[in-house]
Amino acid sequence: MKLIRLVTTPAMTVFSKLPFLLSSDNQKTDIYKIDYLTKLPNKNRLLLDLKFATSPILFYLNIDDFMKLNEFYGSDMGDKVLIRMSQILKKIAKKLHCKMYRIYNDEFMLYCEKSNIESSDYKESLRELIFEIEEQSLSYHESDCISFTVSGGLSSYKNDDNFENLILNASYARRMAKYEDKKFVVYDNSMEDSQEYAKNIFCIKQIKEAILKDNIVPYFQPIMDNKTEKVVKYEALVRMIDGESTIAPLFFLEVAKKAKLYPKITKIIIDKTLNLFKDFPMYECSINLTTEDIMNEETRAYIYHKLANYVHPSKVVFEITEATEIKNFEIVMKFIKRVRQFGVKISIDDFGTGYANFEYILNLDVDYIKIDGSLIKHIDVDEESRILTEAIIAFSKKLGTKTIVEFVHSQEVYNEVVALGADYSQGYFIGRPKASILDK
Repeated sequence: MKLIRLVTTPAMTVFSKLPFLLSSDNQKTDIYKIDYLTKLPNKNRLLLDLKFATSPILFYLNIDDFMKLNEFYGSDMGDKVLIRMSQILKKIAKKLHCKMYRIYNDEFMLYCEKSNIESSDYKESLRELIFEIEEQSLSYHESDCISFTVSGGLSSYKNDDNFENLILNASYARRMAKYEDKKFVVYDNSMEDSQEYAKNIFCIKQIKEAILKDNIVPYFQPIMDNKTEKVVKYEALVRMIDGESTIAPLFFLEVAKKAKLYPKITKIIIDKTLNLFKDFPMYECSINLTTEDIMNEETRAYIYHKLANYVHPSKVVFEITEATEIKNFEIVMKFIKRVRQFGVKISIDDFGTGYANFEYILNLDVDYIKIDGSLIKHIDVDEESRILTEAIIAFSKKLGTKTIVEFVHSQEVYNEVVALGADYSQGYFIGRPKASILDK
């Protein structure tokens, strides 16, 4: 095990301030609550607003077949559709005295207080909202225009509800609407006796069907070498395909863990990623592993078997996530030592979000440190983010470890991280996650 004596340095002094700098009480963190593309408040802002809610109602809206639209017209047009959608919703939100948020990708949320809704018929309000959105269109070339449709879900506060659960309730209601071919569904307790049905049984069914139909897939996001400005690596990101929708892990991975389906998903992603990259030995492929994966004896044995039979094991990188949750350090160290015998490299994810990461990195013999996106996404305008990132990069160079920065979404951010000496960049400016590395 690689042991490094902990010595106080200027970089560590900066790190000691990290919890304060990332605190929701700090005004400068407001920048982390804004969606970069649409300028709408994001999910972080919504969660904060709900803490002060009285009787909230959430309208969850999702653009139908957005993946197809993005593939057919291109990601630039996809971004324009998202911006247009946000403009429409801003006007509607103002009229309804609601607040508008972009939650993820093509998913939007309107938050209203019950007292601000004139009619008690929330179904009618949502129906009118969807109708108003679908009347709009977006110009495309000189004579053509793009129309889009949406589907939605609604959840409202009951006295025994947790406000944060309203987001999940509204999201599941929308997915049920899509599943049942409806424009929207209103969430209520009858769906679970029903909350558990909506959150667990329905989702578990979807996950099982996705596994059976081979709809658990990796999407690959490119990683660029900042010196050569060439893509040299890809990270495999798990997705679930549900009809025309591509579902992010946020909405199914925790349920998969509870249903004991998570190990199957890990194996699927490992299989599909290695199967693809065996024909592309010029690239490294990064596969995420949680500490739960590493603690699972069956999963560890599966990984060892795959590596023993893989043609390019030295091109595999295991990116360890949830590093702050390491409970049995000895097992993790044994795993790292074992996979290194195959030539595998190790990366630690989300570095910079807490002292625990910093402590572990001193003892884990890693090849890459991936700097958390919350520090990078606004580094061109936020001096504190720049100082922290500079300290991490300097610390990494002292250890002889390479750095990868996430959330590089613009030329300005890219210029900044290159100037600070980051080794690799990842983010929408470099490339979006796609189903194939050949789809560029």
